[in-house]
Amino acid sequence: HSLKCTSLAIPALGAGGLSYSINDCAEATVSAVHKFSAQHSSQTSLTSVSFVMFDGNHVQPFSTAIQQQSALTPMTAAVISPGRFQGVSADSIIQVSPRPVPAMQLDDFDASIPDKPDTRQGPDPVEERKKERIKRLSTKAGKSFDKQNVFFRLTGPSVSAVQSVKQGISRKISSSLRSKTVYGDNIQVLSAQDEMDIERKAAGCGVQISYQDMSTIILHGSDRDTGSVETVILSKSFAAMQALITLAAKQEKDAMESFVHTVQKTASAKLSKASAELTKMQQAPAPMTDEFPAHWTVTGKKKFQLIPLSPSDEEYKYAVTLFSKTARNTVTKVERVENPTLYRPFRADVKSLKELTCSGQCVVKELWHGSAYDDLTKIYCTGWDKNFAGANAVYYGKGNYFARDASFSVRYSKPKSGTRECRMIMAYVAIRDMAVGQDKQLQPPYRNVSREEEGLVSATVNKVVPPTIFVVYRASQSYPAYVLTYS
Repeated sequence: HSLKCTSLAIPALGAGGLSYSINDCAEATVSAVHKFSAQHSSQTSLTSVSFVMFDGNHVQPFSTAIQQQSALTPMTAAVISPGRFQGVSADSIIQVSPRPVPAMQLDDFDASIPDKPDTRQGPDPVEERKKERIKRLSTKAGKSFDKQNVFFRLTGPSVSAVQSVKQGISRKISSSLRSKTVYGDNIQVLSAQDEMDIERKAAGCGVQISYQDMSTIILHGSDRDTGSVETVILSKSFAAMQALITLAAKQEKDAMESFVHTVQKTASAKLSKASAELTKMQQAPAPMTDEFPAHWTVTGKKKFQLIPLSPSDEEYKYAVTLFSKTARNTVTKVERVENPTLYRPFRADVKSLKELTCSGQCVVKELWHGSAYDDLTKIYCTGWDKNFAGANAVYYGKGNYFARDASFSVRYSKPKSGTRECRMIMAYVAIRDMAVGQDKQLQPPYRNVSREEEGLVSATVNKVVPPTIFVVYRASQSYPAYVLTYS
């Protein structure tokens, strides 16, 4: 209740190591659930409680406890038994309450459909089918097939004899007619025709059917007849889900092909722009030839220097704008890193990657790297060392990690001792091509496993479209361009 859960599964608490009687456990547990329901029915997000039995022998005591509780106050409950030694499906649910199913609410169905990002062209077939079924079920809420009234006229030598026979008939009817709950996520995507077929089957078997919610159908009748209808429900719901999954896969494939076509159509312009920016970055003034960017002030006598930037500088504004797109922290200082020792191999790596591509292009991305405050000093002085990779896991390869979003790197930026001041690096990272990384791999995969002479991809990522985490395996592939201090 306090965690805003919508469902809860309870085992036979106390019946194991504590050695309490299963009957006492069942009575206490069911009574507690009923008491909570009575006190919080209109205030809690909890809508479903299931009693889950590991031992098939524990099902009956809980069923009896639920029936006894239902005799006092109407309640709907279920006992689930995985039946490890009973041959019962882990998904089977036995409905033990003889009480009528409460009328369903349309709001319950809305809450059962989680939001899902739309990665396909057009609506998601599964979600659309669920919405269609919500509309249909809203007209069927609380409805079921009419019960058929059967009358017995009893005559006998005495009132007590007639009463005895009457009680025997009642016991026989109660023992032969049960309520069974059929539950499954696939039921959510039944079509209108599927429901008509199921209802037609139920009518032919004399089974009463009612809809509890999007995933649950209640059957009332004999064990044999409800079992027959249950088989139809499960087979049709499975077939419906498989058909929608196939359709969704086709839509996603079409969307990917469209995306690839769009990328191919616009790649030339984007790569040309990236090349122009890289050329601009690599221009250098006399007498330093073309080794360093034109705006650098470092001389050949210094190994490196940090140049504080003014808030009015375009570089400062650009770095802060890029940082603030995803991070909400306040930037207090931006410094440009001028380190010829690190920049020369980076520039050579960019050139090498360009020569290895058919188009003669590679992309220099502006990515973020967060670390402990003092560790950043080592990075912009001597560069990244992948031997230290793994301090924060190596899910996509044992290399140097960079993030597309500054907000992601904020998680790994530890403040200066005794303060709340943190630092982060905005890096230039040269990338030609990429593949999804694997846990702890020591190098990126081959571009073509059947033609290893084509070499390795230049980076691994968490996903190809769109990547948000990048891993490179050579220190020369990245350059710490700016250091941002923030709080």
